Amino acid sequence: MKLGNLTSIFTKKKIALVVLATAALAASTSGGSSAATGTGTPIDFACLTSKADATLYLGAEVSAAEATSQIDYGDPARACKNFVIDVRVPSNSSAAGFLPVFSLKAFSPDWFPYPWYTVCSANKESTTVYVRQPGQSGFTFLGSETREGTYDPIDGCDLGPVSGHPWPAGLTPPLLGTTTYRVVTRAFESVQGTSWSFAYTGVVTRTVRAAHLPTIHLG
Repeated sequence: MKLGNLTSIFTKKKIALVVLATAALAASTSGGSSAATGTGTPIDFACLTSKADATLYLGAEVSAAEATSQIDYGDPARACKNFVIDVRVPSNSSAAGFLPVFSLKAFSPDWFPYPWYTVCSANKESTTVYVRQPGQSGFTFLGSETREGTYDPIDGCDLGPVSGHPWPAGLTPPLLGTTTYRVVTRAFESVQGTSWSFAYTGVVTRTVRAAHLPTIHLG
């Protein structure tokens, strides 16, 4: 067999392997709206491809930026039933009196205003952060956190400890260009007061905040 034929056969096999690997990946992600990342955390492709509800810009001389949901992000008509925020961080992201290092947080300003619930475990909050580095065309998973309601006979229902694969507490701007972080977050509350007529089941207001860490002065 000639060398040219061997090269041709090897090239065809290599292409076939790539095609098979691509097909296997497509099959693993086409069974629904999410697929495993290897860390056990699902990726919600609807939230990755949808338009962000707001964009924050942590640029030069901007110490912090935040956005609070003003919409019903749990609306059944929405493909992504989360509050979605893009945080753009350029290489010159900084502010006087603050470190270049910054944090990303998601929280509910008025979380659990009532102490008693019929189904405490139905209350939960979750946040997933993705990152798109300069020059990249898509987002990759960075970390996620989930907290669920736990009942205590004295304190009532409250959020339990964090589970998941948290993203780094301190992030840094890129050396060049702009990094985009996509924060996908939601909180669900199921309230049925035992001594009130009030009842509510649905999503809760969420706030996403990006903030540089303050400089610590010793002495």
